[in-house]
Amino acid sequence: MCGLAGRASTDVLGPESLSVLHAAGRFLAPRGPDDQVIVRRPHFEIVFRRLAVNDLTAGRQPFTGDGGRIVVAVNGEIYNHRELMERLPGPGPRTRSDCEVVLHLYRHLGTGFLPLLNGIFAIAVWDERNRRLILARDRLGVKPLYHASVGRSILFGSELKAVLAYPGAPRTLDWQALRHVPNAAFPFPRPGAAPVSTGVHGVSFVEPATWVEWCDGVTRAHRYWRPAEPEDTLADPVGRYADLLDDSVRLELMSDTPVGIFVSGGLDSSLLLATAARRAPDLEAYTLVEPSIRGTGDIEAAADLCRQLGVAHHMVRVDQAALEETVAFDLAMLEHFVWIMDFPVFDPEFLVKHELHRRLKTVRPESKVVLLGQGADEFAGGYSTLGFQDWPQWCAHNRRLLHESLLGELGMPDVYRPLVSERSTEERGARATGAHEAWQVIGASDLAAYNLWHEDRTAAANGVEARVPYLDHRIVDLLCSVPRERHAELFFDKEIMRRAAGRHLAERFTRRPKVPLLPEAAPAAALVRRLATGAFAEFRERYLDSGRSLFAPAAMAELHRLATGSPMADRAGYLLLRCMAISVFDRICDGVSDPAFEPPVLHRHAEPLAVAA
Repeated sequence: MCGLAGRASTDVLGPESLSVLHAAGRFLAPRGPDDQVIVRRPHFEIVFRRLAVNDLTAGRQPFTGDGGRIVVAVNGEIYNHRELMERLPGPGPRTRSDCEVVLHLYRHLGTGFLPLLNGIFAIAVWDERNRRLILARDRLGVKPLYHASVGRSILFGSELKAVLAYPGAPRTLDWQALRHVPNAAFPFPRPGAAPVSTGVHGVSFVEPATWVEWCDGVTRAHRYWRPAEPEDTLADPVGRYADLLDDSVRLELMSDTPVGIFVSGGLDSSLLLATAARRAPDLEAYTLVEPSIRGTGDIEAAADLCRQLGVAHHMVRVDQAALEETVAFDLAMLEHFVWIMDFPVFDPEFLVKHELHRRLKTVRPESKVVLLGQGADEFAGGYSTLGFQDWPQWCAHNRRLLHESLLGELGMPDVYRPLVSERSTEERGARATGAHEAWQVIGASDLAAYNLWHEDRTAAANGVEARVPYLDHRIVDLLCSVPRERHAELFFDKEIMRRAAGRHLAERFTRRPKVPLLPEAAPAAALVRRLATGAFAEFRERYLDSGRSLFAPAAMAELHRLATGSPMADRAGYLLLRCMAISVFDRICDGVSDPAFEPPVLHRHAEPLAVAA
């Protein structure tokens, strides 16, 4: 987990932007608390903040080559770097950093190196001779990367706030992206085939599996990977899945610092733990404890497996009482989460994951890497039994979701959507899915828009790198290549994973049912209402009574009243908190380029509470 930000321009850059680079570096410091390096060229500048994970002493970035004419910065990990370096001619690497291989690959192959990488990454390459900037992002969008064209320049950064540190950056809210009212189940509109919005007009993400080329003021985007298509002759998918997961875990344990793992007690994290524990004897596990989770048996299963494998196990309380003992439910908390999430939304999942990462850093301050089960569901049918009787019903549900997403992409008003036939979007849907099914497209977009997004931000805020072995692109390609006639057999209730897990786990673990992170909506809604109502008095003073309020004070006061005790309390609480978050986001976007701007700080009462084993 590192952070980078900078600019390329057709004009010669003067020294006046040095203060902007320092400001961007300060904003990115939680992502990279170990080091800061600034590199400047006549038409290019970059600040890099490092989280030292591999080659702690010598692996400083950016890397430079060809007499300084090539500058390379990488946020992330290149897991197959040794294999790639062995293929290249010439002198070997100067460091043991996995990221240095990108410099050598670019020198020999240009942008053709990207499909060779196995890793999670956001990459910036400056080629001074050709006055060319390359911005690239990993296949599934694990690592974030923003960019914005401004006049004769392009701005880029690992976080939105680092881009907006430049005074000329766009900062007008994208209300189309903010139109959705969140709920406990999913706080964003599912984008389907449409790009995910950053929330600011004129600032874009580098899309997953894409590299953006800027050369003399012209920007072009290029796709370098798409998931494999179904293969009628695919042999032994279960065995191949098990082998690939073993190898993915082996690669992703690469670290010169301690590695932790989040274990829920469900199938995904249990299989990950059993696979990793054989290779990492000092692995330590962390589990969320919340009343609605207790009823599922997951916590007991996690403890049982850790005891069986001899893995140190830390359980962290995240019920409302425990959370209120550790953090203040005040305006500063909301401001902090809008700041770290780079988007005007708050969901209780962000808070509990944030506290889980914070507990990891409390238990082992030297820890910088954690393995997550994220991504196991989306390509293996993980949610297919949550409310669905069979595979056809699950597939039909996802086709409806994609249909609704495509209508949203068309900008169709809500009043007409129930009246539109699904056939009217079949052609657009076919372009969105290609050879794949709607549930696979929806799963991939959910990952980029929500799951990987919030995992990255909550980990980065605590100086932790989150790794996702289930999203090794080889595993994704394998799952996408399963022929459709075998989908019901292998994907309903994640059967392919359950069979593969038999290699390492007893049946009492492999046949555990799928449950959500927070199985009941009530605790989530209660936390939302608690934050919205608890922070409102201070919010009203700072944002509504300031003379530059985005929302009408009377309307916000009425929402607050409804959230404190009406039959509409849950929905009013979510809407109130969203409006408050948008106000905070707007203030951040407007003010972050001011040299006097200070990032909001989370008020902490204590460290996250542990539960006795």
